[in-house]
Amino acid sequence: FHLNSPRSCSLLLLQTMIQQVMKSLVKLIRGALLPFSLGENELREYGGWEMKSELSGQWLPPVIHTVRLSYESLTALEIPNDMLQIIQDLIFDLRVRCIMITLQHTAEDVKRLAEKEDWVVDNEGLTCLPSQFEQCVMHSLQSLKDVLNCKPGETSVFQHQKIQEDVCHLSINIMQVFVDCLEQLSTKPDSDVDTTHLSADVSSPDLFGSLHEASSLSLERRLLIVLSNCCYLERHTFLNLAEHFEKHGFQGVEKITQVSMDSLKELDQRLFEMYIELKADPIVGSLEPGIYAGYFDWKDCLTPTGVRNYLKEALVHIIAVHAEVFTISKELVPRVLSRIIEAVAEELSRLMQCVSSFSRNGALQARLEICALRDAVAVFLTPESHSSFKQALEALPQLSSGGDKKLLEELLNTFKSSMQLQLTCFQVASSTMVKT
Repeated sequence: FHLNSPRSCSLLLLQTMIQQVMKSLVKLIRGALLPFSLGENELREYGGWEMKSELSGQWLPPVIHTVRLSYESLTALEIPNDMLQIIQDLIFDLRVRCIMITLQHTAEDVKRLAEKEDWVVDNEGLTCLPSQFEQCVMHSLQSLKDVLNCKPGETSVFQHQKIQEDVCHLSINIMQVFVDCLEQLSTKPDSDVDTTHLSADVSSPDLFGSLHEASSLSLERRLLIVLSNCCYLERHTFLNLAEHFEKHGFQGVEKITQVSMDSLKELDQRLFEMYIELKADPIVGSLEPGIYAGYFDWKDCLTPTGVRNYLKEALVHIIAVHAEVFTISKELVPRVLSRIIEAVAEELSRLMQCVSSFSRNGALQARLEICALRDAVAVFLTPESHSSFKQALEALPQLSSGGDKKLLEELLNTFKSSMQLQLTCFQVASSTMVKT
């Protein structure tokens, strides 16, 4: 057709009208959902949709679906692609915005999970929190499935480096928020802890017969429960989520996993050290006063008749720690007990090396008590505690006669026999690798 023919002019006019309608549609949608993408003048004309709170991520997928349908309808009319590009750009920007808002809101949802912690521990030493966290993130990713998938003519939202980095940062933030949530729960004051649903295991009586009231959850027990959750998160939850991030096409999953794991391990170690300090310090602090109770003197003491009470009391306190940990998480027992024993062995070694001299009886008494402790907790010994016990024994004079060796053996057997029931918990070797 000639360009100036009536039909040609009508086509151009029709194209111009369609283009103007599409531009108005795109700018109206941008004014409502992507106001930051408009210039100041355009915002005055097409804006005015401001709300007190931003549209939640769950509303954006239906909007994207509707715009995609409009694009498909216009494509069917054989409208030139260059005219449809503004709608493709809108769809791309809406997809990116939906992902960002959804991840931001997921972090907020995760933060609120702390309010749902009921402190009920299952047979594996876990509360419901790790499962709730995993479900929350998986639900968020699932809601983005259609948004992340590319329709004909669309490009991946991850093709831009800046978007990749932003999504990676928001994903890491979700994981970090949950780690912060765990820390908050582990150290919050007793008055802030909801224990109305405490399990029977968590409120079990300790070895001294004192029944813990269900109205309060001690700092030690909170630390143990959170530590148990941390172990599960490291071995299962974070790895599962990494698979789901990859499944949904996220980039930088290795970084998300590594940064999250590092943060979790840092919290785990900090809480573990806090628990060890709470439990080990009183036991370690009781050794020196116990050894020298009644003006005991290594250079002037009677022939040994058995292990003295201070060591038995230290063992009973270690057993109490074992019981407390065991009621929450069997897997934590080797890790905790080995560190407690390292601290006790180190202090015993220091005290022995501080003694200027031993009498024959004093050396025998010291050897009896060091060997009694070492043998009782043998299953939880580490290279560090082995070394401490060795140094403690090396600080003593060697046994001078066969009679002393025989007496030592008899007294050790008597000790083990008399405390057989109490020491039972130390006699079952754990296959769990000791983690310190």
